[in-house]
Amino acid sequence: MKTIARQRFIQENLDFLEIVDSDDEKIQKVRYVVIDLDGAVYDGVVDEDGTFNDGFTIWENAEVCERFSRSSGDAKPIANKYMSRWYSETLYFNDVTKEFFLLMTYPSATACVMSSLSPIAAVRWFVDLGNYDELTIPEAPYIGIVLPDELMRRVTGAASAERRSVGGWVLNRVREALGAASSGSR
Repeated sequence: MKTIARQRFIQENLDFLEIVDSDDEKIQKVRYVVIDLDGAVYDGVVDEDGTFNDGFTIWENAEVCERFSRSSGDAKPIANKYMSRWYSETLYFNDVTKEFFLLMTYPSATACVMSSLSPIAAVRWFVDLGNYDELTIPEAPYIGIVLPDELMRRVTGAASAERRSVGGWVLNRVREALGAASSGSR
């Protein structure tokens, strides 16, 4: 991976150039490159703190970008976490390198940040949900949410009063709500 320093990028008034490659008529791959005044082509810009910008995503460093995008295996998304409408995270895992990656997306700022995660940090990522966060797993029919403490106490109490598990009680209430919503819209 060929990089250029941010200072030189600014001094020479360089910019990213969009390159569109096509394997066939249906699939197009877009990447961004920097071409310096001598015509040399760079994959991205390295900042003073070591972060790497490929024109679309800000990476922890160039090595993480290399391992994620150009390894012999494809990193696949295994879970999504939605913190709010303005911020989400996607956890990726590469079966070949056995490495986790975390993509943080800020749609309102059109910014993406990618870093590498240790296995322990990936486990923490799954259990670290705050109020109103939502966790989804694309390969399974699973959604996890965190309820405010008071609402959780009420749900737990109602489930206990009906001698049901919390999950079973919530599933029934969702089914009832969806059934009422679909019958009311007809």
